[in-house]
Amino acid sequence: MESRATIIMEEDELLEWEEEDEGDWEDWVVHNSSEEYVCLFCPSSFASTTLLFDHCSLQHAFDFQRLREDHSLGFYDCIRLINFIRSQVACNRCWACGSVMDSGEALLEHVKSKNHVAIILRRTSNASKESLRSVDEEHDSGVGCPWQDDKYLTPFLENDPLLYSFEENSDDDDDASEEKVIPQDVTPLLEKTELKSLLLAASCGADAEGLVISATDKLNALTIDDLHTTDLSASRGQNNGHSHKLDANHDSDTSLINEYNGSAMAKKHSNKLKVSFAKVAARERYSINQSYFGSYSTFGIHREMLSDRIRTDAYQNAIMRNPSLLKDAVVMDLGCGTGILSLFAAKAGAQKVIAVDGSKRMSVVAQHVAKSNGFLNENNGEENREKGAVISVVEGMIEELDFENLNLCGRNSVDVLVSEWMGYCLLFESMLNSVLFARDRWLKPGGAILPDKAEMYVAGFGVGGTSLPFWESVYGFDMTSIGKQVLEDAASSLIVDVVESKDIVTNSCLLQTFDLVTMADSDVDFTASFELSLLASLVMEAGQDSVVCYGLVVWFDTQFSSRFCQENPVVLSTSPHTPKTHWSQTLLTLQEPVCLAISTTPVQHSMTSGKVGTAASPAIALKGRISIARSSRHRSIDISLEMVAVAQSGSTHEWPVQMFDM
Repeated sequence: MESRATIIMEEDELLEWEEEDEGDWEDWVVHNSSEEYVCLFCPSSFASTTLLFDHCSLQHAFDFQRLREDHSLGFYDCIRLINFIRSQVACNRCWACGSVMDSGEALLEHVKSKNHVAIILRRTSNASKESLRSVDEEHDSGVGCPWQDDKYLTPFLENDPLLYSFEENSDDDDDASEEKVIPQDVTPLLEKTELKSLLLAASCGADAEGLVISATDKLNALTIDDLHTTDLSASRGQNNGHSHKLDANHDSDTSLINEYNGSAMAKKHSNKLKVSFAKVAARERYSINQSYFGSYSTFGIHREMLSDRIRTDAYQNAIMRNPSLLKDAVVMDLGCGTGILSLFAAKAGAQKVIAVDGSKRMSVVAQHVAKSNGFLNENNGEENREKGAVISVVEGMIEELDFENLNLCGRNSVDVLVSEWMGYCLLFESMLNSVLFARDRWLKPGGAILPDKAEMYVAGFGVGGTSLPFWESVYGFDMTSIGKQVLEDAASSLIVDVVESKDIVTNSCLLQTFDLVTMADSDVDFTASFELSLLASLVMEAGQDSVVCYGLVVWFDTQFSSRFCQENPVVLSTSPHTPKTHWSQTLLTLQEPVCLAISTTPVQHSMTSGKVGTAASPAIALKGRISIARSSRHRSIDISLEMVAVAQSGSTHEWPVQMFDM
């Protein structure tokens, strides 16, 4: 009997699970993705975190990403900080000095004029606390950072999308070329006339970039003695204990710095308007990754994969019928989904199973499924493993996870790396690269990879692999003209469909072999030659001299070879000659159908003046090259097909290169 936590719903259903016995079960409801991100300081809302943080930086002098980087704020620190600021702004209270204003506008004016935006994070270090003692004493806030209280882990705004999206923008601020705003702590150093002049000129726009560089060089040239002999306390005007009163010189310098800050931030914004291909690519990768992992967050696709008995049985047999491989092994399941492969490994006797998935939702599902079956190690305790609770589920992309810090495993210490990484045409979705990354970082020398080999094949298909037979008679009416148009359209796009064995008209040709133990990341892209000829059996069965080939079909086999699965090697095939799988096959429709004949056909067919590959001059072979490479669009692939038809006489006909993308 399948537990409630493993119930699979259809993809188009409204997903809402309630777990009666588990208080921490998430309330899953599918919502529209058109989220708006509300500013931390004002009512403005934005369509992306990039626009939001640009606004905060320019309008409120709050550079979230730079502060996060400069102060090494972790994920939970950022959540606390965001909720703390929202809570203070909601009651018009300054987070730095505790003053309560009459309105939100008054609060913004206050923090801007007092430069209190930056103070909140400077208070994270002892040195900063000392330098800001005046502010602490003014509102008697005491020592410490109130925003670091764990109560601020609770969202202040209900369903605040910023709390789980602020990292989306974190890669946008890595440019070393962007100027850092000079903090007020260096104000006394600006008494050096040359530095003050440089910054003043820069703020006025006179060759700002060059002057800023010059000013920076001057600051860097200051000696340690210069820094120690500068009385920062005096520069803050701490006279007679009235630490909040600043002298006129300090006010002047502060104005100068604020003016410079404004010009620097404006320049930063200007820089961001320039096209940066690296940033565009990073954002596209992020967006595609979100879409990719999101597509695997729905249950329909998991039902389809679990229902694919060819697929699931192959993995089950490889894992559970090779006891010497799995007994007491440390196993990593990459892209665990529902956790089915992890369950197989746990049942086969693994001492530890690290289940990894990039989808937050599926990570939660895998946890509950493992727990329902008594295999979840909730706190990574040794005593739990002794009782059979060996599965630890980790959410995240493998390239970004550190299992050492999670106390799960050390570098190159995993015994078995298992993953169902194959996509359409084997390489679509580009998960193979993640498997190779995990192999190099976490798998021990000599460790096993399941599966450890993959092979790609190609063959020609006949009219049965197209939709032409359907259009030839639709309720007794001839719609062949539609079928021909469909065929022309298919020549410019890849088709994923099932081709019957009876519709294969040529021999099969091995295109490429991937050895996951030895291959490099660059080996994922390849070019391979092929040569196809008509199956003699077809001519004998059909009683015809020639058969028309309408395209090429590509499929793959994966092997759990005897290299690791010594007791029971397994082959998982997606061939048209074996039972169908959810991968189907990939069809490359030709620009023109090619008429093929076997080489023993009388030569007169090839001696006619017709174009090679037509009925008047059939080809005896199709020779060509197929190139498959990762696309510039993340997780996609590009395929090119070059092909020549060869007649028995030696005459040839070459077609233009066909390009496909997936």
